[in-house]
Amino acid sequence: MLKRSHQAEEMARPNDVAVTVEDTLMSLASQLEPDGGMPGKSSADRAARTIAAVLAFLSAGHTPSEGAFRSHVARLVEFLKSPLAVSERERELIGRVIQAVSAGTAPEGGWAELTDNPGGLWKAVEKALGSE
Repeated sequence: MLKRSHQAEEMARPNDVAVTVEDTLMSLASQLEPDGGMPGKSSADRAARTIAAVLAFLSAGHTPSEGAFRSHVARLVEFLKSPLAVSERERELIGRVIQAVSAGTAPEGGWAELTDNPGGLWKAVEKALGSE
């Protein structure tokens, strides 16, 4: 019976429903691994996807202490603070992202989209945060 109701609901929805920011954030939140990071093939890949996710939440006004996704943001940040097998440059960028989260300001960027394609994320973060 429940299956039929669910199928009827799916059929009633138009195929061109716009995905909202909240939909995207819910999807990101559902992907968090038990250790608080995003999934990935390597430590660097997981770190990159985690950075993209935390910046997507931050861009939407969610911080470790404010917003509906505050616990998710806090878990993502704690993962980034953990010892990760990443390069020195990536570790430095992670530190700068953590500083941005602490300040409550996200750099401009399509961070949610980069969670699906983290290949260019390190360069995007470097560009968005400027070079030191």
